[in-house]
Amino acid sequence: MIIEKRLYAPKEVIVKNGGIIAMSLSSIYAGMKKGNIPFKQIGNRKLIPYWFLQKLLDSEM
Repeated sequence: MIIEKRLYAPKEVIVKNGGIIAMSLSSIYAGMKKGNIPFKQIGNRKLIPYWFLQKLLDSEM
């Protein structure tokens, strides 16, 4: 059985930490606050869905 992650913490998606988004962590949170980056809130955690990251990857090619 292969389990794929469906939600990512903002720290996981920035390039500095091996992610794909070349933005600062504060810019990621600002984008989430403005509604430019979708997220799911679970408790106090804000998590970015995998489909948004896949959409970014697809648009770069």
